[in-house]
Amino acid sequence: MSKPFSEAQDTLRSFYDSASVMMGTVELNTDDILHISDNRAAATFFDITPEAMQGKTARAMGVPEEYVQLWLRAYRASVTSSEPIRFDYDHVGKVWLKVTVNYIGLSGGCQRFLYVVDDISDLKASERALQKAHDRLDAQVSERTAELKAANYRLRHAAYYDALTGLPNRLLFTNRLTHALERYQQGSALDFAVLFMDLDHFKVINDSLGHPAGDALLVAVGERLAGCMREADTVARFGGDEFAILLEHCDAVRATEVATRMQTVLTQPFRIKERVFTLSASVGLLLSESGHARAQDVLRDADLAMYYAKAHRSGRYEVFDSSMREGAVRRLELEADLRVALQEQALSLHFQPIVRLDDGHLMGFEALVRWNHPKNGFLTPDAFISLAEETGLIIELDRYVLREACGQLARWRAEFPRTELNMNVNLSSQQFMHEGLVQEVEGALLQHGLSPRNLNLEITESLLMHPIASVDVVVEQLLALGVGLCLDDFGTGYSSLGYLRRFPARVLKIDRGFVQDIDVDEKGAHLVEAVVMMAHKLDMRAVAEGVETEVQLARLRELGCEYGQGYLFAKPLTTEQAGLLLAGTPDVKDIDGA
Repeated sequence: MSKPFSEAQDTLRSFYDSASVMMGTVELNTDDILHISDNRAAATFFDITPEAMQGKTARAMGVPEEYVQLWLRAYRASVTSSEPIRFDYDHVGKVWLKVTVNYIGLSGGCQRFLYVVDDISDLKASERALQKAHDRLDAQVSERTAELKAANYRLRHAAYYDALTGLPNRLLFTNRLTHALERYQQGSALDFAVLFMDLDHFKVINDSLGHPAGDALLVAVGERLAGCMREADTVARFGGDEFAILLEHCDAVRATEVATRMQTVLTQPFRIKERVFTLSASVGLLLSESGHARAQDVLRDADLAMYYAKAHRSGRYEVFDSSMREGAVRRLELEADLRVALQEQALSLHFQPIVRLDDGHLMGFEALVRWNHPKNGFLTPDAFISLAEETGLIIELDRYVLREACGQLARWRAEFPRTELNMNVNLSSQQFMHEGLVQEVEGALLQHGLSPRNLNLEITESLLMHPIASVDVVVEQLLALGVGLCLDDFGTGYSSLGYLRRFPARVLKIDRGFVQDIDVDEKGAHLVEAVVMMAHKLDMRAVAEGVETEVQLARLRELGCEYGQGYLFAKPLTTEQAGLLLAGTPDVKDIDGA
């Protein structure tokens, strides 16, 4: 044998013995495996020396039967096992083996094989760890994906739905209205209608009970509105107390029926914080046949129709027509003119006498604002007071009336020093609750040198719906100043006998609606009598408004009412006419006021 060949054999034998994988040759007999030659790694695996292992069968070495059969199948097939073998042997425990089998030939009639077995337990452990990491990553990705989907849903929901009521908001409503317009214009859809709704006097309720209660009321309103609509219709909240409804496949008849039904469900009592309320709403209705091309134009004019409804009377609806737009322009012009009139002091006061009913003696005047408009002529408060309240100009208007009335009373008292006169000045609820009112009243009295006892401030019952504590603070300050308070139009608003008991008014004014039928309606007469008696019991004077006939005057005297005002005595008088009256005109009725 040549030296190089011998060296190669030695190298191969060294590699064979020192290899980390199990290697060897075996013979396959009928039912067992005979080991011919095995390296140290194989012997170590079977806990035996290579020499002792030589000539032993697998069963003789204690290999479990299931693995003997597994090895036999592998050798008989003469293929490398496609899957690792899980081997559980007493002294090595559970391991994973990768088996490679190669047929060498026959020896003594037996098949001889070369085997290579690699312990891949560490690899399998790494695979398991990697799989676990992969599974964790999959779970994290799935969880994060779910979170992103939920966040995306919340963002979309916040973008398209009202946070308080859960109803669609203006954006989603506008999108649906745009699609309805497109379908209608393409002729692929039937008529539709839009209703724009605003709750009447909601601010008063919200201020009196607080915003949490107001929010609860808005949620309840939204639920009622949604409950009386079809699934295809859209009920949306636009903010504040404004709601909009899109009625798909709806003609004019059904639209007006829905508007009426809305009014009906809102008049059913709401219970909020153990208090019961009934609501009304003003509704503007616009039909698809109006010819609007853009959603914003539809909403603008439905809103305009709602304001027309509110201006006429609470709790009604109006169907839009083009003349309303012209009216809105006139209203904007009137607002601008009113601002100029206030800046230039172009308004004037008229004065309606308040008399003692038993002898007609003049007790004082109620100051009433008038406006001689440069284009529209002479305007009474009905033409611009509601506009002033909506735009906030009412505060400046009330200030003007207060200053002018005090100034005129001071001039009359100087001109007629023997005449004891009182002046009644109307205050809106906004002005009454406006910061600085008491200082303004005190300033007007000081400026004109008037005694507070000669000034009466008239407020309406709606003021009683403001938070009691807020009203009480202002009332206490005004009383400390010494001015009188009159409760105007009693019986027409939010009468609360419990609060009236604590409200230190000097005068209770009976609304003209109770007075006008006093001579023909016995129940009405009993109501007036009850109000008069109540006023007297509470140390108040009773003043009847709207006295127009001698019969009414006689009936009021019988019922014990002491004071009155109305056209029977005099219409509201100009400053000059009132001066004539104070100068000694024998009969107030002889003066033609306005």
